[in-house]
Amino acid sequence: MNPTKSFVREKRIYCGEEYFEVDLFEMTDFSQKGRKEKKGKSKLKQIKANEKNSRRYFIQLVNTNFTDKDFCVHCTYNRESMPKTVEEAEKNIKNYIRRLQSRRKKEGLPAMKYIIVTEYRQKEDGTPTRIHHHIIMDGLLSRDIVDDLWRKKKSKGEKKGQTLGMINVDKLQPDEFGLQALALYLTKGLTGRKKWHPSINLKKPVVKKNDYKYSRRKLMELSQLTDCNSVWQKLYPGYLLTEATGIYTDERGWIIHVKMRRDKGAAFYHSGNSSGIKRIRES
Repeated sequence: MNPTKSFVREKRIYCGEEYFEVDLFEMTDFSQKGRKEKKGKSKLKQIKANEKNSRRYFIQLVNTNFTDKDFCVHCTYNRESMPKTVEEAEKNIKNYIRRLQSRRKKEGLPAMKYIIVTEYRQKEDGTPTRIHHHIIMDGLLSRDIVDDLWRKKKSKGEKKGQTLGMINVDKLQPDEFGLQALALYLTKGLTGRKKWHPSINLKKPVVKKNDYKYSRRKLMELSQLTDCNSVWQKLYPGYLLTEATGIYTDERGWIIHVKMRRDKGAAFYHSGNSSGIKRIRES
């Protein structure tokens, strides 16, 4: 029987129109009759791989949807308002989002784009402590309004409900990696637990796969050229290299991860959407 064939897969991930990633890796063709993929990963390795992939997708989702015009909101509780359960905290943050959405509707704004991250620690008996929230949201509402609505539901006779605690509304500050640093901060944490919930109107990163574009020899060659900006910028015109890494494993061979950002000085770039090549808008 002939040995199982392999090929190189190019996986492009377009994170909006500013950020772009490429994965190059060898795949094995299991289409031959009688061939089955080996189950080589242990449960622990699979859990770690899932966590890594989840964190990477979070970064891509943030870079796809948010810019320096948007906010990261940090919501904390005062002693009197501290939730006793995670469920109570999540109810508070949902009510806060409803108030924001209601205010936006009054001002004729579209539904808010957001990602909520709820963070807390657990005591030895399992009860949560130090519960707080981070929200990445679009910046269409003013900071003052976003700040002012972090309150309890108003009681009879009150003009406004009592504040739940301190809130900071910060402008997002992307760098050459976009908002990766913030996304890592919100998803990394050796202690405690975190949950994140996106709004349903977020755009998803666009993924395009292309097989057989590169040979195995070319993959090996590129694995030694990860620090050569000109090589990658020639392969993917319209983008500047931010970072490229090559990893070799006995199981899968060479795997290359490339991160790029749009070259605003270029005449054209590939947007990843159905319209394909786009001309850079003149500023």
